[in-house]
Amino acid sequence: MSLIVITILSSFFEGCRCFYHHTVKTIQRPANTRRRFDDRSIILNHRKILKLSTKKNKNKIKHCCNMVEFEYEYIPPKEGYLPYTSNLPSSFDTKNIPSGIRGEAVRSAIRSGRCICWNLGSGPLQQGWISVKGKGTLTFLNNKLSQSFSGDGGGYYKEACLLNTKGRIIDRLRVFLEKKDQAYLLTSPGHSGSDLFERLDPLIFPLDQVSLRDCSNTTKVITIASTKLEHVKIAIQNFIIPLIDAITTTEFIFPSPSEDHYDHNGGHSCTRIEFNSKSNNKCGITILPTALVPETALVGYTLVIEEDAPPTTKLGESIWRNLISEENDGAIEIGALEFETLRIESGMPAFSKEITASDKDA
Repeated sequence: MSLIVITILSSFFEGCRCFYHHTVKTIQRPANTRRRFDDRSIILNHRKILKLSTKKNKNKIKHCCNMVEFEYEYIPPKEGYLPYTSNLPSSFDTKNIPSGIRGEAVRSAIRSGRCICWNLGSGPLQQGWISVKGKGTLTFLNNKLSQSFSGDGGGYYKEACLLNTKGRIIDRLRVFLEKKDQAYLLTSPGHSGSDLFERLDPLIFPLDQVSLRDCSNTTKVITIASTKLEHVKIAIQNFIIPLIDAITTTEFIFPSPSEDHYDHNGGHSCTRIEFNSKSNNKCGITILPTALVPETALVGYTLVIEEDAPPTTKLGESIWRNLISEENDGAIEIGALEFETLRIESGMPAFSKEITASDKDA
């Protein structure tokens, strides 16, 4: 008899525990929202949802989805708790739109075939683009980076680590070897081109026969990503290639997916186009087969657009505006704050955060 009573009581307490975890804790979501829908069956109208307030226009948000039961219930923050703030810029209104809504909009854009894109610009997560030129390019890369590079033709892309004298990782660089005497280095977000230039330039001697140039000020780095590479290719064909007079959609060749193809040098194929813009400025576009996050999370391409021109006539600015334009229903723009969230969720270590080695450690 006592065994039966114990069994009934344990079942009762287990039911109370499950009810608490699935009901009470759901109400206390840190993002001040409670979700009532199935993630796998939602297709959102992202732009309409981001323009609505979750507290006042709850019914309007329901009509922006294909599911009638979709709803976000606003839960006021607890008194006395300071709100989380970040110094990273966002493309959304962080004051009026809770983080749960912003995150769901980004995830839904990825799931529904709409690409996301980001341009980290000159903020805290800016990237650098360094040109390495000269007869000693291959020797310089092999001596300073963890990868090995050979000069059989060039035209390939590799990821390599910049190491200090003790062999500790300083940064993870994306290296494009255009030819045996010309290469380009793309730094990780948060590692500026001037910092990398000041780190490497003092290590060059005249006999090295190599020179460095920081091209970051005349460069715009744009990353387009999705769950399928075909979605990214369609976005590039529709919103970017029509703005380049030197090529057409049928002539353009995309780099092969980095996870499938390696050339005889052990690198990945890469595409670079050099042409003159409408204002007769020399331009160069390098397309790297990387989305700057692990491929298990997102796939895509990173475009490095160079142009020696005043800021008002830059090709990169017009490409970026056309890509995120609401009129042509382009890709969804995310800011540095959303990119940092994607990076952490995908498990990618970052410069000066998880990767903290420096020359002082040597």
